[in-house]
Amino acid sequence: IGLAWAASRESAAASADQDGQAALAASVGQEGRAGLAALVESADLAGLVALVALVVRVDQAELVESVDRAALAGLAAWAALAGLAAQGELAAPPGLAEADKRPIVQPRVRRAALAAALVLRLGPREDRT
Repeated sequence: IGLAWAASRESAAASADQDGQAALAASVGQEGRAGLAALVESADLAGLVALVALVVRVDQAELVESVDRAALAGLAAWAALAGLAAQGELAAPPGLAEADKRPIVQPRVRRAALAAALVLRLGPREDRT
């Protein structure tokens, strides 16, 4: 689990660059942007852990034990990128293995993974300037 987690973090760091984020934001669409705004206002770490656990198909208890906000943000971004790549909407992120190109079928799940990444990048509402 530890090695897989480290590999996921490295992959997330490589693929969650600004171009990738811009492409993801463009693909979300108007409805998704409204959803992002709502999630930014109401985000809680437990909910995001559950979301990422669902999207990347890992055990939630294992994720809770090893989670930190930066890693969770990267993992959420990686999951969103992986889902888009699997559906041919984006080029596959660097280092994304063929076996990891699992489709994330529901657009709402894909948008939620992006939202989680963006929320965690922004940080808590009171910390924003």
